[in-house]
Formats: sequence, structure tokens, C-alpha cells
Amino acid sequence: MGIGLGLDERIAEAIELAADSEAQILSIAVGTRGEDTNYQEELDRAIAKAASNGKLIFAAAGNDAHNGYRATTLALQDGAVGVAAVDRHGERAYYSQHGPFIGLAAPGQEIPRRCSHPDGAVCLQEGGTSAASALASASAALIWSANPDWTKNQV
Repeated sequence: MGIGLGLDERIAEAIELAADSEAQILSIAVGTRGEDTNYQEELDRAIAKAASNGKLIFAAAGNDAHNGYRATTLALQDGAVGVAAVDRHGERAYYSQHGPFIGLAAPGQEIPRRCSHPDGAVCLQEGGTSAASALASASAALIWSANPDWTKNQV
């Protein structure tokens, strides 16, 4: 697979590299809706390869449900866990994609981060399904580190 300028192609290439690595968990917190259909087969193949190599794959579902857009292509892939975002009450965040392809949800609103204030204050931000995917994958990593003999499905 050559390096190109299309986002879908670069994502597929990154997933393929991770599929051949020692990593056990992939957190894909970038969205694509498959507009670049020339690379849809490459995305499909990359996710399938990573899944068959035992990788636990989390994919952000997308933040445009309130605008009527469909979920990101990666969250819809067989072998990937689609991650939605919830608010502080455990309710679906208004922007989060939802549907039968969602494997789980994690906090995606009011995510603490360091502010640009000189005093190093902590601010809350709307992190979206990317933040939710990162939190889900980090939680899975902690679970897997405590249970190294488990399979990805057990995690």
C-alpha cells in the first residue's frame, strides 16, 4: 500500500502497521465516512487484518448525529467496537452517533484537560466520541494488564 494524500488511505495504512505490531489495542479516534471510496476496500482489509491478528479495536462512532450524518466508517466495520459518547448522567450525548453498531459508550462530555492558563488550571471540554474511544481503550488496557491471559473478547 503506497503513501497517498487521501485520509482513508492513510488511516488504512496506519491500521495495517498497527496490525503487524506488538500492540494489543487500537484506538481509532479519527472519523471517515468513506467518501474516498477507492480506499474503502483497504480500510475493510486493514480492520480485518488487525482483528484477525488479535487486536482489540475501538473506533469513535462520530459526532454528527444532531446534523443527520451517518456514523464513521471505521465504527461500522466488523471487528471494531463502535464507541459512543455519554454525558455526566450516562445519557447519550446529543451529538453522538447511536445505533446497533455501538459496542459500548464512555464519557465524552466535560472531559478534564489542562487549560492554557499560566496557572495550569484544569478545564472541561466536549471531547466527543474520540475522547470516549480513548477512555474505553485505556480502560481495556488496564483490564488486560490485570488479566494478561484473557483474550480480546474476554477483555
